[in-house]
Amino acid sequence: MVRPAPDEIEVSVFGPGFGEAICIHLGDGKWMLVDSCIDPSTGEPAALKYLNQLGVDPARDVVLIVITHWDDDHIGGIGQVASTCELAAIACSTALNDKETLQFVLATEGAGDGLGTGLDELRTILRLPNAPQRIVWAKANLPLHPRPPGDQPQVVALSPSEEAFERSLRALIETSTGRSATLLRRYRAPEGPNGASVATTVRTP
Repeated sequence: MVRPAPDEIEVSVFGPGFGEAICIHLGDGKWMLVDSCIDPSTGEPAALKYLNQLGVDPARDVVLIVITHWDDDHIGGIGQVASTCELAAIACSTALNDKETLQFVLATEGAGDGLGTGLDELRTILRLPNAPQRIVWAKANLPLHPRPPGDQPQVVALSPSEEAFERSLRALIETSTGRSATLLRRYRAPEGPNGASVATTVRTP
């Protein structure tokens, strides 16, 4: 395997049949990771395996980790990724940026039968020693890298929108407790399970 050139944008997609992860070279030896999946042959996050094969140091060279949402098939091993890439900012949906919500996620560990590895991975992220300094609460039109914006390739969030927050919180409660949430609200058409996901774009100078 050959590292991309300093001025080359490279996008690599991994998916062993259950979920996907994306690894992007932003230029000048800096990398961005989107979600995580496990390489079935090694049991380690596929993106980390790829970077190690290139001779890249994830602890130094990964500058941004984007967690699109907490479904199991998108963030398997993301806790290990975040721990390894210790200098990277971690972009999560701003739908989770609520003190009571975050406390709820941590407090419901082991509650109900509906818990999956997605929420377990989210708890791992929230419990990182430097989590408050590293987490960026992504929402539409927010620059994620670099901060502040400069003349290098920029990563900008395209979502979630303000309207997606309520549905996201409802889904989080239901997943954490294994029960349907009873929130008083107006009816509106479902946005789908990924309504409050983080979508991003990479813009080059």
